[in-house]
Amino acid sequence: MTEHEGCRLRVDVRPQSGMDGGILADALSYSVDLSWTATSVSFLDHSTGTENTIDFVARERRTADIKSQTFFSEPIHQLPGSRWIEAKNQQFICGVLTAGGQADNDFASPLVEHALSVLLPGSKTRIRKESLFSSLFGGRDSIRHVDDGGSNRFSFAKRSLLSVAADGPMNADAANAYAHFLRARFGGHPALLEHLSRRGQLPTSLTIASLEPMQTGGEVTVQAELARVTPAGRGFEQVPAPLDGSQSVDKILQATTWQSVAGTPDERISRSLSLVHENREVEGLLVFLELALEQGTAMPPELAGVINTSNDQDLDLLLTLLRPMSDEEAARLAIQGFERLRGPAGEQAHLLGTFEAPVRRALKEPMVAIELLTQALVANPRLTGAYKDLGDLFLQMFDARRAWMCWSRARSIAPGLELLQDVTAFEEAFGVDNSAYLLWRTLTK
Repeated sequence: MTEHEGCRLRVDVRPQSGMDGGILADALSYSVDLSWTATSVSFLDHSTGTENTIDFVARERRTADIKSQTFFSEPIHQLPGSRWIEAKNQQFICGVLTAGGQADNDFASPLVEHALSVLLPGSKTRIRKESLFSSLFGGRDSIRHVDDGGSNRFSFAKRSLLSVAADGPMNADAANAYAHFLRARFGGHPALLEHLSRRGQLPTSLTIASLEPMQTGGEVTVQAELARVTPAGRGFEQVPAPLDGSQSVDKILQATTWQSVAGTPDERISRSLSLVHENREVEGLLVFLELALEQGTAMPPELAGVINTSNDQDLDLLLTLLRPMSDEEAARLAIQGFERLRGPAGEQAHLLGTFEAPVRRALKEPMVAIELLTQALVANPRLTGAYKDLGDLFLQMFDARRAWMCWSRARSIAPGLELLQDVTAFEEAFGVDNSAYLLWRTLTK
């Protein structure tokens, strides 16, 4: 394989200790080869035999296994998105502690932002160089910067966050790739990583506090030098992202059956109309709704006219169940209604689960909702609406990998589906303050 311009890193991880003084992690040392192209950055971890690549054009993160010569890819938003959600949760905890008179706590915004390497909405954290003025008027969210000539040290509330050597070769691409490596692997406050990138200098040595709330003492030291390195993951075979099988949807997410299309939209609308004209209104409407849940197809006027003039009681019940439930009692009655419709739904009974799932979620029964949606996907693995709702449920459970896998599957089936607009809006909102995760940028002074 061809050698690339890159860096060789020596990483030393010191043990973390909990509040009771117990050791939370073992000390370890390993080497990493860091390389980059005009659109990506890769880091090969020799201790695990894996190479991670962030591709800013394909908008994905790839993890390659050197031994098996395989790789899997995941959406670029998955890691930072999950960190952003966790940061907002910890911000809430900080507010509770502050209201209780514990203003100086481990969940202060700058510490959370450093631990998770994301900026919280409305963040006021700034780096302020040490001076008499800054010590008097620095602000409670300021990161203190001390330059002693040989190194630059950064701290918050007397906690060391980062210490970086003042020497090192000037190389803007190397500095930027180095910041991406730290961000992905160990975190680091976004303002500090931006500072490293803007210097355009690869530091010979750096020590970063890998903070976790309620823990202290975790430090990582990285020594770096420019070197010719060989990226390893070129030409490997792609495999599905690993899942542990603990969720019944895992087999569906790792399968390729979703690529098989069952009839054209015109054929399926024709079948829907035929069933309705045979007085099988519930089953006929569900045939159309299945198509709508796959592709966002609008209801044709002929079908709408038949539905609106029908006197079928089961159809009236289905239409009622498709509306939002007003309270818990209505939701409980809706569950009984879905059960009653399983007979009239015929071969489309699986689709009822996609409409029952939001009701179960409202009743705080997320696992039942997940099972209903999964069973619908077993019958039809192209139900984009089911993938969307599953993704929402998994994100609520802090399972970011499955959430984005579900949303990505939905996007693969129906790109631009209106149903996914809130996911796109979430990703865009995250990117407003945390675009460094999403862009390969060369920053200079």
